[in-house]
Amino acid sequence: MKKHLGFLLILCFIFVACNSNIKEDYTKNDPINCPKHDVALTKNKVDIMYGMPSEFVFQELAAADSLFPYAKDFSVGGCMIEDSKYVILSSCTACVEARDIWRKENKPSDQ
Repeated sequence: MKKHLGFLLILCFIFVACNSNIKEDYTKNDPINCPKHDVALTKNKVDIMYGMPSEFVFQELAAADSLFPYAKDFSVGGCMIEDSKYVILSSCTACVEARDIWRKENKPSDQ
């Protein structure tokens, strides 16, 4: 019995250590399908971007609300850098395609 308990404690430690950089799962209240495209949403682990975003990122976030609401491949974390590196967000394949097109059409000439 003690062997099993020790093994379980090691597994728990490994699980917590491997997932400690995930800040939060933001998919809990999301619908099953994308309301814009009626495509099933999937969960994705995305990077948290700390610091001041570029003007292009602000433009993309503004466009995302109406054009591609489930296509975020990053999360804005603010100016205070934390230990967390990732969050879980919902993603729609049609939104991702629309976002990629928007990025190509709106990419600043200096990038």
